Amino acid sequence: SAMGLSDREIFALIGGGHSLGGCRRENSGFTGDWTPGPRRFRFDNAFFSQLRDIPWSQRNVNGGENWQWTGRGQRGRGTIMLNTDMAMLFDIQPTEAGQDQSACRRNSNSGRCAPSSTAAIVNEFADDGAAFLAAFE
Repeated sequence: SAMGLSDREIFALIGGGHSLGGCRRENSGFTGDWTPGPRRFRFDNAFFSQLRDIPWSQRNVNGGENWQWTGRGQRGRGTIMLNTDMAMLFDIQPTEAGQDQSACRRNSNSGRCAPSSTAAIVNEFADDGAAFLAAFE
């Protein structure tokens, strides 16, 4: 446990914060929202269902050292995840160069990311909004 919190409690805090915000290039070097569109700024479990259900591809931001995951398809448009988010669901590994770029790909047959040891928590929260809210309390 970190800071006296379980993984479930930490994930609930992260998901709660991410349901209400986004990244801005001028503040963090990353750009986008975790839950865009009609669910943006709604405190619910959308962050977890988006993390699990949207196809993702990793891209470099601003040609620098920042790499973020960008949602693909209609549901993924405008949505981002960071490596720390993806690591809740997948065992992402940095490239040999040690950059933030992942050596595995979220939705490809070649080099597919293996599930992380905490993937069950993401799946539970994605499927059960009440479980997410209970863990947040």
